[in-house]
Amino acid sequence: MNIYAKLGFRFYGAGNVGDDLMLEGFLSLCPKELSLFGVTDTCRLATLKRRFPAVLWLLPHEQEPAYEYWLGVGDTPFQSLSGDYFIRQMEEDILTLPQNIRVALIGVGVEAESIRYQERLQKIITRINLITTRDQNAFTFLTNHFDIPSTRLEPTADLAHVCLKNISSKSSLQPDKLYELALNVYNEKLNYLSLLNIYLKAKRINREHKLVFLSNEFRNLKGSEINTFQTFGILSGSCLAHQNPTLVTPGYFTSKTENFTEVFTVIDRLASSRYHCLLMGAWLGCQCLGINRSSKIQTVCEELQLDIITPSKLSKNLMTFQHLPFKTVSKMILDNLAQKAAKNRDLLYEFIS
Repeated sequence: MNIYAKLGFRFYGAGNVGDDLMLEGFLSLCPKELSLFGVTDTCRLATLKRRFPAVLWLLPHEQEPAYEYWLGVGDTPFQSLSGDYFIRQMEEDILTLPQNIRVALIGVGVEAESIRYQERLQKIITRINLITTRDQNAFTFLTNHFDIPSTRLEPTADLAHVCLKNISSKSSLQPDKLYELALNVYNEKLNYLSLLNIYLKAKRINREHKLVFLSNEFRNLKGSEINTFQTFGILSGSCLAHQNPTLVTPGYFTSKTENFTEVFTVIDRLASSRYHCLLMGAWLGCQCLGINRSSKIQTVCEELQLDIITPSKLSKNLMTFQHLPFKTVSKMILDNLAQKAAKNRDLLYEFIS
């Protein structure tokens, strides 16, 4: 008899590379006793079926099987910088579940800024049976600010480490790099003037050095890399000249997540304000530097032992980017994080036993 678990989060296959890397990592750890299903829409159905065939993907009008577990896998449900959408989704989904359904958040992160929603989050947390965090800082934050029994909270590492370790073992790093510098800038709360200066200086740098902008997101959303790239005019009019930088977006509708990472094998230095862009760069051998955007970026740079720079400082020093403190993350650090992420396998077995 199948024991069904519902993948409660709805963002898989929507266009963010990190979301799908985390799900793939989770699927490699998931107990075989569980049959997973998720609900999606017609736009994402084919991609999800092709990329994650182990999951039963349903459309909203289709009958869900009776399930015993509701699982929120990956990402940062405790967040506020992009608004309270994620919190509202958990309120609608988790707080309306029958009491006999057990709830777990697996490998999740925290924005310290989410403390403004402390009362709402506490109500959600009270209903959750297990939370595993994707880093020690998330564990410490939840311990310090919320009433959670110690038996319900465990520190692990980001689930993407599990699949990125596998991807990196099969990837061939190119000795001759196509790009000397890659910039990944997510305009969520970054200073507008600093961003404008970064883009203007990048155009000047590209005349002498091989520079590229990277997107961690396929969708043209407000604040996304694609949207920001267009906002500053690099894709318009005379900016189509060959000397101007280009934007590389993920090959998102391919069947394998390993295709997301191919460009990183030909990048020398990477400066990024995105969590999973830094993880991909680290695992694929780039020299990395964090661009400070939120507490999430501070946390991942601390784990990877990377330096972090403000957008204004990056703007001021971009013309001499070779002197910025880019670092290659050691294999020992990465393997340790992958091992911590793999702890979720045992924790899941305990959860369903």
